[in-house]
Amino acid sequence: MQSAMIQISCSLLARLLWMGGLVLILACCGKNEGARKVQATEQEVWEGEMVANPTEYEMTPNAMPRPPSLVQLENPKPESASQPVPMPTIKPPVSKSEPFESPPAVESAESLQARMLLGLDAVDPKLLIKDLDVIIENGEWKAYRDQLKSSIDLSVSQLQGRLSGDKLVALNEQPLFYSTLLRWQLLKQFPPGLWVNASDAPSFPAFARHIFGETNVMEEILITVKDQDDVLKVLPMMINLWDSHTQEPELAAKYFNLNLACAVVFDEPITLVNQDPESPEDYAESGGVDARTRYEWFVKQNERGYLEVSIDRSDARDLCFVVCAPVTERELDWAVKEYRSLRRKSWGRTYGDVKYLMERAVEGLDPYDSYTLEEIKKEGGICGDQTHFSVNTARAAGIPAIGLSGVTDAGAHAWAAIKIEDDEWSSEIGRIKGVSQGRGMDPQTGATINEQDIWMWSSREYRRASRQLEVRRQLWLARLFGELSRPETQRMVVDEARRDGQPYPEYWEVLYETLKDDPDISAKPDDPDTLAIWKDFCDDLKREFKENPRMSGLAIRVEQLHLFVYMELNDIRRQLDRDRRRQHREAAEQVDLVTDSLKRESEWILLKSLEKSEKDEDGQTEARKEALRDIAQLYDKSLREYGRSISGFQTMADDYFGFVKDEEEFGRKAVRDIELAFKRVVDTDSDNWFRAKTEVGLHHRICEMYRQVGEDKKADVMARRLETQMERARRKAL
Repeated sequence: MQSAMIQISCSLLARLLWMGGLVLILACCGKNEGARKVQATEQEVWEGEMVANPTEYEMTPNAMPRPPSLVQLENPKPESASQPVPMPTIKPPVSKSEPFESPPAVESAESLQARMLLGLDAVDPKLLIKDLDVIIENGEWKAYRDQLKSSIDLSVSQLQGRLSGDKLVALNEQPLFYSTLLRWQLLKQFPPGLWVNASDAPSFPAFARHIFGETNVMEEILITVKDQDDVLKVLPMMINLWDSHTQEPELAAKYFNLNLACAVVFDEPITLVNQDPESPEDYAESGGVDARTRYEWFVKQNERGYLEVSIDRSDARDLCFVVCAPVTERELDWAVKEYRSLRRKSWGRTYGDVKYLMERAVEGLDPYDSYTLEEIKKEGGICGDQTHFSVNTARAAGIPAIGLSGVTDAGAHAWAAIKIEDDEWSSEIGRIKGVSQGRGMDPQTGATINEQDIWMWSSREYRRASRQLEVRRQLWLARLFGELSRPETQRMVVDEARRDGQPYPEYWEVLYETLKDDPDISAKPDDPDTLAIWKDFCDDLKREFKENPRMSGLAIRVEQLHLFVYMELNDIRRQLDRDRRRQHREAAEQVDLVTDSLKRESEWILLKSLEKSEKDEDGQTEARKEALRDIAQLYDKSLREYGRSISGFQTMADDYFGFVKDEEEFGRKAVRDIELAFKRVVDTDSDNWFRAKTEVGLHHRICEMYRQVGEDKKADVMARRLETQMERARRKAL
């Protein structure tokens, strides 16, 4: 008996000690009047948020930072907090009956508190479910988000011994801690006021439990939703689509990824490429694709087993490249029926199913009445029509697809990228050699997708989904510590992610943010140690993506902002020359990388030369002339060395002339240099329609340059010769 009492006393003492150590960081109080739900105002939707309607800063060679004194660096300003944020209305459910169970009676939100989420002191995971029931019932979403953040902060503070990256990663692997992290991230992505406004929907309790109760669902949302998405529209649309399954609620969870894809794609309208005369009246009136109609069409086809890909097993990001087809459901029905027996691996043959119409290419013939998929196959078309047909028949079968376009040595061209296997994209469908830069559009954000992005999606690293998810988990944790103002802890996690994260651009973005925000680095931007850190960053990034150099575009941004400003001009020029030779060797087709490097070098020549000149006007003038001589020499050599690509030659010629045209002496020399290089490395005097059209177009640009420098007679003679060459090519083509 005495032994039993001692055990009970020890157990009680341990429990009391634990309770004494449980610090109350935040009580989720607020006004709690029974089960009353408070409707958030438009301002409360973004309460506590730093950015409203953020936009993507896309790093492409045409949109990169320039030297500060030549081009003002982009610095977007957030919209004024005083501006009202329009709240979308939530579409009522189809049925007035209550399709989901009502939440059980729950305790007051005041009982929520910051909890330790690790070790023997971790609370029962069931309490996370209980917490969620409290929030669904009382609508205290902002308080709940703060409580989650405080619980994470408390748990990290209580880690035993010295903090290290492996300890933090191990903590992140604990299910309770990780679920808490995901919930906090989700409530940061979708601000609390949105959930308050959405809570009137009858299906909201089941919808919220599905999202916050399933780790894989929260991961899917965080991976899919981008900063550019309009979350004010996305969340209500997701609930609207969830409500479409009031009669069969189990389908709502089955097709959640499809739901998510439709919500992020159709937060901005998608316009039909045609006006199908047989389409329903609602299409004729709106001229766009309806999200709910598109969602229900894919659910119906998948349930019947008509699709080549089971979309209930596809991830939301892939489905964004499926649901976005800018055609009517009637056209999708036709495509499903027409290609029912075609397998995914062989979908590239659909590009060739549209016969090529030379009359359309040469004379601009338009053989279509309504430009439907059926009509395109019947009448034929050019590369753009072939791409549209192949991409959208693939989407009708549930296969992700993207249309690409770019410039080749034979002129502009369009082709298709299709996901022919679960882990493999092919961008070879209709592709020809010599493409300098293939581009498509992300249907979710409207941003540019480069062909090299698609190549990366099929790389060995991206096929390892578990590894990619583990890197994302670590990066989410790192960003959390940035929010908690724990820069040292954030750096530990980023360093821990380095081994597995280097093949992914997302890792380099987070590492850059971490270094940029490091007070020791930002306080001494010109210190040799700081410059060494940035140089190592750029070298490592270029080395990682040496076979796909477009993916190292972040290194260009770092060089422009953190390195070249403090470097000598000769060192800058040597660095850029080495990079150009490597890019030309590793990725000769991507000549736009070379042309952009030349433009950057020319801008730095101007800037650095003017910085060293005397303050008086004569000194500035002489310095500018000297800089223009260096630029002329640079381009004269490069046109011959890198100019065999017509698109590359054209860009270099335009940039060269643009730098020097205001100085008559240098302007005339530039045009002569360009014409001589054209005759040496480009001009073939071909009578092939496509090659001839491209060469003549470039030659016309040279004619216009001659006119700008006052040599009209020479330009007139050239123009007459070009007309003769073009007519000869036209006759042969037809």
